[in-house]
Amino acid sequence: MQFSELCHSCGSCSLICPLHAISEKPIVLGKIEKGMVNNLHFLQGVMNIGRSSPVGIINRMFEELFSDNSEDLQNSICIIDAPPGVSCPVVASLQSADLVILVAEPTPFGLHDLRLAVQLVREELKIPFAVILNKDGAGDSGIEDFCRENTIPIIQHLPYSRRIAEIYAEGNLLVEKDSVFKDCFLNIWKEISLILDEIPLESDR
Repeated sequence: MQFSELCHSCGSCSLICPLHAISEKPIVLGKIEKGMVNNLHFLQGVMNIGRSSPVGIINRMFEELFSDNSEDLQNSICIIDAPPGVSCPVVASLQSADLVILVAEPTPFGLHDLRLAVQLVREELKIPFAVILNKDGAGDSGIEDFCRENTIPIIQHLPYSRRIAEIYAEGNLLVEKDSVFKDCFLNIWKEISLILDEIPLESDR
């Protein structure tokens, strides 16, 4: 019995079937959208309605990315915006990462999810990582205590502010309308650059 709609495109079932009774065939999971703005290249995976797993699209996006052997791309920084949690799409998104930035909110649920994410990247994937505390001031100190006890760097505290929603509701970019948050994101970039200078890149590992 097969449930093709639950397929994660990993190929494991056809690989381990002792009778080779399972075959693979291409299916349409969605599409990949491309764009460019201010010299930034952008890729976005869009799933078709009814599909349950985006792993196949994520893998296809990596193929698109790595098929471009241009010098500009090879020497550039690639930012992957992964979904929350520790599910298969998250693991697929982190497969070639040099550094993982975990964004957490100061709530009991945020701490619970952060614990799972830390276990994934530290113990399973063994990828260097750091934390950004989002909506700082809106909750408790549980995440800061956890990071301190486990020697996890918090590279930025992003303050809780209603102004963020107002700026986005007006159709504007946060960094163009709020100097405080612009400085926060510039500092994040600085901290990430310092960490990357100290660790071996994925291609070197």
